[in-house]
Amino acid sequence: NSPLDRVFFYEKYSIFIAFMCNLCYDIANWTGKSKEFYNKIPDNVRERTPSVMVYNPNNPSGSPENSTSRRNFLKGIIAVGATAAFAISGCSAEKVPEVPETKQNTPASTEQSSIGTEPVTKSPTPETQEIKMEFVGLEDFARNLSALKKEFENATEEEKQKGEFYTKRMALLIGWSHANHGFKSKTFDYEKGAWKADAGNYKEVQDEVARSIMTLLYDIAVLTHACNEDNSLLPPETGITADDVMAEALDAFTGGYAKSKLKGRLNNFKEYPVSIKTSIYGGTIEEGKLIEPFASYYGTRTRNNFNDKDAKDPDADLLSSGGMNAGGTHDTYDFFVPSDMGDDIKRVLKLTVLIVNTESEDIHYANEPAEKPGNGYGAPAEGQRAYIYGTLVDARVTDKTCTDGISTKSIHIVDGDKERPICDLPELQKYYAS
Repeated sequence: NSPLDRVFFYEKYSIFIAFMCNLCYDIANWTGKSKEFYNKIPDNVRERTPSVMVYNPNNPSGSPENSTSRRNFLKGIIAVGATAAFAISGCSAEKVPEVPETKQNTPASTEQSSIGTEPVTKSPTPETQEIKMEFVGLEDFARNLSALKKEFENATEEEKQKGEFYTKRMALLIGWSHANHGFKSKTFDYEKGAWKADAGNYKEVQDEVARSIMTLLYDIAVLTHACNEDNSLLPPETGITADDVMAEALDAFTGGYAKSKLKGRLNNFKEYPVSIKTSIYGGTIEEGKLIEPFASYYGTRTRNNFNDKDAKDPDADLLSSGGMNAGGTHDTYDFFVPSDMGDDIKRVLKLTVLIVNTESEDIHYANEPAEKPGNGYGAPAEGQRAYIYGTLVDARVTDKTCTDGISTKSIHIVDGDKERPICDLPELQKYYAS
């Protein structure tokens, strides 16, 4: 090669190095600013699908189950920038300092759903989403629940049933929650721990069972958040933590898909009150009342042993999926309450409670695990009464798309013995139009 050829080559190589250095600088600064903006977005409004938040149970921050998230995209870009910097000696860029993730930072965002463009909204601050409530007799309740738990700690299933562990626990949990709201039931037996129904009030009692369960879960979710802020609420001498109380409630009154979803959101309840309003109840509870649904449907479901769909599927058999093992036929109560993410977008929480009808006035038959309820359905015969209770088996947040952001299939309820897509329900159409 001639000296002229070598000079020409070095000039081209120098230009290439300069170009790559500039490119590396631009990428590093762009990704830094993008990361800065991304970190300003609080967890409770980050990455929605499409306008319904999908929490990842394995991630305490509550970010969505989405393998191609913006965070992974940013990591990929950062990796490209790092590779370029390593490959080209002398290529460097100014490091943009990270902005720590905080609950106070609130971005403006525009969301898109299949219904159309949603308005630009801001995420709430913790102050605007704070939930305040008074816990009645909290320490006494906690001590009694702790004592009951220890009494049956090493008991067999048979011993728990004979010792009426399950109904004693229901009596403590429901009695405490009702007291928090100044609610006095005419049908719940506060000593025995279950509801008594007859031919005349059977539907009314089903409604109260379902609302009592959701009010209890709401109360304990608020308790976990309150104790996370102030652990003196449940002193060590009570022998139980807020997490333990929630575990007992979930074991007593939830099963299948609903149990798995709520378990996965416990850390969110502790950190963000807005998560409670999203996943349990987005309305307010008036003194002397329980959670109020704006639509409800009484139905009958029969276990389908040939349905092996995953519990996350809207078409899954709620009697046998996700840990549930409820044989035969059961009455079910589907209902809707507001779900509030704090962004002024209307969403609802679709809930299903399986009604456990013991068909007996003997409390022994109400002493069954929530996920293995006894068979029985239909109103008691005229002149007879029966103990009943319930298990929450489904809880899905949805918007106008009528899906839960996990499956593209429309969610349905059971009205009588017929399945109805929720998009066809006049109460929901009216709710979204209001």
